[in-house]
Amino acid sequence: MGFQAVLKDAEQQFGLEKNGEILFEVMKQNQEVKEFYQQRMDYLAASIINLQYILDPDIILIGGAVSENPFFIQMLQDSLERILRHRPHHKVHPKILPAQFFNDANLLGASYHCQKELERLNC
Repeated sequence: MGFQAVLKDAEQQFGLEKNGEILFEVMKQNQEVKEFYQQRMDYLAASIINLQYILDPDIILIGGAVSENPFFIQMLQDSLERILRHRPHHKVHPKILPAQFFNDANLLGASYHCQKELERLNC
């Protein structure tokens, strides 16, 4: 589930504006919103654990604007730790880091892909 979907769900459930900064601020004061968000983080953490077992990457990078938020990264790390504590048979611990270029990561990836396509086509 992408972060935009989380914002949409928060808007529908709690009447919050579709804005990540507002969501993080409301979470600090509203336990129900924090539990809602924590559940989404647990889904993301479980998905990351599954990806770790399927693909076995050295590092999993989180991109987008939300990756610039240390609170988001910490909540994700906390979710991973909690899930792994309750599942002692899981021996692999995913290494999560924010992407170097944060919100611009997708733009740089797209421009790199276009550059390679142009090279391939000799343009």
